[in-house]
Amino acid sequence: MNPGRAFSCHLVLNDRIVDPVTEGVDVSLRLGNPGTGHFIAKRLGHVRRLLVASPAYLERQGTPGTPHDLIDHPFLRVSGLFNDGRLPLVSRDGEELIPLLPDFAVPGFELHTLYPAVRPVSPEVRVFLSVLAKFTDA
Repeated sequence: MNPGRAFSCHLVLNDRIVDPVTEGVDVSLRLGNPGTGHFIAKRLGHVRRLLVASPAYLERQGTPGTPHDLIDHPFLRVSGLFNDGRLPLVSRDGEELIPLLPDFAVPGFELHTLYPAVRPVSPEVRVFLSVLAKFTDA
């Protein structure tokens, strides 16, 4: 990479599973199982998720006291995940659906970076991957 040359990045965010080879992208970030394809997957870390609500929402709708109370509350979800309308909760000790919400966490996802295995990795992509790795737990 030429130190005097400007580096630019085009970022595309979507809910689709993108194969970097067929989509023609240099790097893809994937939550969950990286799957298979003609790409190299490197684990970056684990993404925690939390149940949250604004104070105004809780004032209007009430604060759920048990997991069962969540049935009447809407929630935002990533397309393709929790499509059955059920949100799994795991207690701190690993058991599902214990009645006290502060003792629960929404399961997180592994985060991977994917890049094509069928073409050489450019110097720009190598720099991007090395910078990204400095900010992860992997």
